[in-house]
Formats: sequence, C-alpha cells, structure tokens
Amino acid sequence: DTDISSVGLLALCRQLRLVILNIGGVRFNAGYNSYGDDEALIVVRHLPQLEQLWAYSCRLGSEGISAISSNLSLLSALDIRSSR
Repeated sequence: DTDISSVGLLALCRQLRLVILNIGGVRFNAGYNSYGDDEALIVVRHLPQLEQLWAYSCRLGSEGISAISSNLSLLSALDIRSSR
C-alpha cells in the first residue's frame, strides 16, 4: 500500500530511472488507493523505460489505460486488475 501523493510520485518519477513500479494496493478499511488517470500520465511521461507496472486496485479509467498501452512499449508485465 502507498501513501505517496501525486506530487511525491512525480518527484520519484523525475529523479529515478525505474524499470519496475508498484503503485497498486488496497488499504484495509479504506478501499482503493487514489491513483488514477492523472498519476498514470505522470508515470507515462517520466518513465518511458518502464518494463513492469503493478497498478492493481487503483482508479484507472480509459484515459490512463490508453496512455499506458500507447506509450510504454517496453512493458513486459502489467497488472491493472480491480481498477475502477
């Protein structure tokens, strides 16, 4: 589970050359995390080299899913189950 804000995610994406990122997870008694389309766009813009993205139980919509599928051509693993 993560409590990193969108601003924190942006800082991580700008400063690190990650190839694996896990932003998924359900918090007990709190439901889904708050990452959605805006956060997917942050990841796509700043981590084009991403090879694995774990974004289960997020709030991804069609814009975020489309951005991921269109721009992260090196992805070999993607988990978006239980996204809403």
